[in-house]
Amino acid sequence: MSISNDGKMCNWRPTVLVDPQNFSFLSVVKEAQSLAATGPEQAPIGGTGDNRQPIYAHCLDFAEGDQDNFYVGSEDFNIYQCQR
Repeated sequence: MSISNDGKMCNWRPTVLVDPQNFSFLSVVKEAQSLAATGPEQAPIGGTGDNRQPIYAHCLDFAEGDQDNFYVGSEDFNIYQCQR
């Protein structure tokens, strides 16, 4: 998995690194973004609309032994807990 600062998250196949297997854009409900300063918020992956704010990512990390949940550090100085 990789992530870019425009919030695009790509999943890759180890045997085919030319194109990502799939991708989505990270976003969060605007109300959840204001709560992120108090702790990690669950950031739904994907979705569009006026009530959603993109997550401009700086870094990505997984907890040991957990391939479905990960944390994203963003340009707004928050850490978001996300799920695939």
